[in-house]
Amino acid sequence: AVVSTQSTGNDDDFYQQLLREIIDKKMGAIDKSDPDAMGRQWVELERLKVKSRKKVVDTKASKGRKMRYEVHSKLLGFMAPVPTETLSDVRQDELFKSLFGGSVKL
Repeated sequence: AVVSTQSTGNDDDFYQQLLREIIDKKMGAIDKSDPDAMGRQWVELERLKVKSRKKVVDTKASKGRKMRYEVHSKLLGFMAPVPTETLSDVRQDELFKSLFGGSVKL
């Protein structure tokens, strides 16, 4: 067995002092002898803790178990396009042949 020859230091007093300083800083300039002022400060600190908590999340909504969607407002003033000129049957055939890889004879 390996025995350490170095002694370990005890930092408890140091960290307790740091903790007291942090608490005093958070409590501000409150009279420590006034329990009402300390109570009000404690309530304010608790309120800050509540604000910093995580949001409530619906855990059952994951993995596609619940649909998510947004309802869009209705379109106002929408009008479908009206064709102004019509193509003859021959021109339509030429158009579709050219679109879908057919041979076109002009």
